[in-house]
Amino acid sequence: MGGYILRRSRARIALFAGAAILFSLLTPAVANAVDDVPEAAPLGTGAVSIKGPSSELLPGVTVEIRQGDCDGAAVWLTTTTDRPDAYGAFGIGLEQGSYCIRTLSVPAPYSVPADVTFTMEARPANWVTVWVPGPVIVTGALVAKNSNGTPINGVTAYIAEGSCSQPGRGVWQNTTAANQWAEGGFGVSLATGVHCVSTLSVPSGYQTPAPYQIDVTAPSPYWITTWVPGTGPSTGTPEPYYANCAAVRAAGAAPLYRGQPGYSSHLDRDGDGVACEK
Repeated sequence: MGGYILRRSRARIALFAGAAILFSLLTPAVANAVDDVPEAAPLGTGAVSIKGPSSELLPGVTVEIRQGDCDGAAVWLTTTTDRPDAYGAFGIGLEQGSYCIRTLSVPAPYSVPADVTFTMEARPANWVTVWVPGPVIVTGALVAKNSNGTPINGVTAYIAEGSCSQPGRGVWQNTTAANQWAEGGFGVSLATGVHCVSTLSVPSGYQTPAPYQIDVTAPSPYWITTWVPGTGPSTGTPEPYYANCAAVRAAGAAPLYRGQPGYSSHLDRDGDGVACEK
């Protein structure tokens, strides 16, 4: 019996020893297999902005991003949108390295730009801008006034490209209104060159003025004034005019509210619709 137990113990020792030898042989192989698993390449994030010559962001531009040089494999294809949160731009997430942006199509009247190369770094805030050739855009405002120079709200103006004898594509239409900065106007954004300004409608008591031609030039701002014949609605008595708040208070008319006779934006410094409240 004792010999049987001894033989079985020796067999167990031999089995354990063999297993230990096998494990020692396999361990380097397993370690090498783990070492051979490629690590994920670090990514960089950021955004690409598509802009015209006046720094205006452009929706409707289709671009392709290629890895390496401009003949490399395409890794990104998108078209800029007019969404408020991504107007004329899009976010990117790419491995670090060199890339090329190729513009495939642009809206009229812009032209396809040259390829743009950039380096993506393994960090956030990689910003890239593609500049698209096209017309220079000038910003400013149109103001409608009567013969006394008083701004008029409620005048609808229409602006078209080209001369008034041969007007072209319409590019702007709006109605003058009061805001916190001014009365009787609205902002415009126009390409440089000749335009025709027409008046589509005016408030009661005014006459529609004839179309007139303007030559929009850079730099911004560019101001347009439409002179509207007439004196406004007939009330039987002329509307009072106050040069300042002292005159309003002297007449016992303070405070004045927007729409009341005598109210004017030059009396309402904070633009809240109440003039001379203090």
